[in-house]
Amino acid sequence: MRGSERERLAELIDRLGYTAEAMAGLRARRRARRRQSAAILAAVAPASATHALTAALDDTDPIVRTACARTLAEVGGADAATAAIIAVAKRDIRAVPGAVAAVVLALGIAQPSALAPLIGADAPPEVRSIAIEVAGRLRLSEHAKLLRACLREQDEIAAGAASGLGMIGDVRSVDALMDLAGDDRRALPARAAAVAALGSIGAAPAVPLLDSLLGADWPLMAAAVRALCRLGDPGTAALRSAAASSRPEASAMAEAALEP
Repeated sequence: MRGSERERLAELIDRLGYTAEAMAGLRARRRARRRQSAAILAAVAPASATHALTAALDDTDPIVRTACARTLAEVGGADAATAAIIAVAKRDIRAVPGAVAAVVLALGIAQPSALAPLIGADAPPEVRSIAIEVAGRLRLSEHAKLLRACLREQDEIAAGAASGLGMIGDVRSVDALMDLAGDDRRALPARAAAVAALGSIGAAPAVPLLDSLLGADWPLMAAAVRALCRLGDPGTAALRSAAASSRPEASAMAEAALEP
């Protein structure tokens, strides 16, 4: 529920006294009551509950902490609250990864700049992967520089960063993506993600590299063909050359790509 409907529901719940009851419930001794209260507040995200939600970020239960963190991320708040939300995401990623993913997504939507500490190298790898994916899917170009730095890191992080840069359409990352795509020391998924990103960005200078990958392992070859399909006349010319080549797999795949 979003927008005016959610606001009207929040007003009704507040008027009936349920908001105050839920805020009090966050201090209950029973974990089940605290979880229920956090869920009620998450449903309507009332701004009046900001103080209670912030206090609940120190709850002993990760489900309560993350539910309150997500709600706080949606309603916004002081910088101190944002820092506490980030701390919860880092702390609870292994205990409740799905709930933390919801927290990170809420931050990305409502407070995009707050993703930076979760993308940086100080965050756990699991939460970094989520934050990188959120930054890419939401096309948060403000984080492109951080994603470019991630291309030099371990393959799983690099693959996510490459995909994100492709979704953002970051032309400044073309050289770094070409380096990753052409590095045979890197894992195939990372290289394939870089190849796909080059196609998404429309990086015509990458055509010679992509052409050279038409004789590579299947994942890279398939990614290179798809990327070339997105690179206009230069990409089409490379596919026609591959279709006429003596490399059976590359020829078949290129011919299929050129079919109307």
